[in-house]
Parts: sequence; C-alpha cells; structure tokens
Amino acid sequence: MATAERALGRDPELDRMALVRAPAEVSALQGPHTYYLEAVVRRHAEASSRGDTEKPR
Repeated sequence: MATAERALGRDPELDRMALVRAPAEVSALQGPHTYYLEAVVRRHAEASSRGDTEKPR
C-alpha cells in the first residue's frame, strides 16, 4: 500500500505500524504517535487482564 501511495507521488500515512499489547511497549516505539496512545493501550491491557474484552465472533 505504501508503495502504491509513493507511486502516486503521495507520502503514505501508514508506512510503519507496530502492534503493542502493554503500555511499556509504547515507550519503545520510534517516530510520531498520538499523545493518548499509552492511555488507550493501558486501558485495553487492564480490561484484558480482567477478562472484560469482547471476544471476536
């Protein structure tokens, strides 16, 4: 997808992605990310540990 965007002369927005499961992993990320990412990951991790997350169907 990033290659196709570059071919069209555009800067791709999603050329680098990382999957994180714990707030500690957020601090290891390089490059720009939203200021609220660590809070969202922390909330998800806490819900997961309590079993409060919805299971995929």
